[in-house]
Amino acid sequence: MRKIQPRCMSPYENSDKPEKAAGYSSLGYLMPCCWTDPRNMMDLENRLPRNKQLKDNKLYKNLFKEELKLSNVNSVEEIILSDEWREFFKALKYAPEKAPELCHRYCGTDPKLWPGKEQINIRKRIEYE
Repeated sequence: MRKIQPRCMSPYENSDKPEKAAGYSSLGYLMPCCWTDPRNMMDLENRLPRNKQLKDNKLYKNLFKEELKLSNVNSVEEIILSDEWREFFKALKYAPEKAPELCHRYCGTDPKLWPGKEQINIRKRIEYE
């Protein structure tokens, strides 16, 4: 089973990946991290075929419902405590097979999938020198 160490959640023990903070999309949404930008769902399939998988992932799509836009809520807590956000984080922790492919790509435990792996290694060398 493919595992995830979500960097958008509390840091995992023995993880060598830095934690990611929530972000704000120019489309008006709060995001669990910058990699989940809803612009990834836009019709860019000719350039980035993997974006079709995002459109088809219910957990991902639910984070970007119109009622979860910052302009449509009274507080950030309404978003992060919503059923949609809770379901997304529950899946990351307990059912990673349901998580979007980009979560596996950036936070999966298989180093072959990590983009910029060489950058992480360079950062570690600089920190320890």
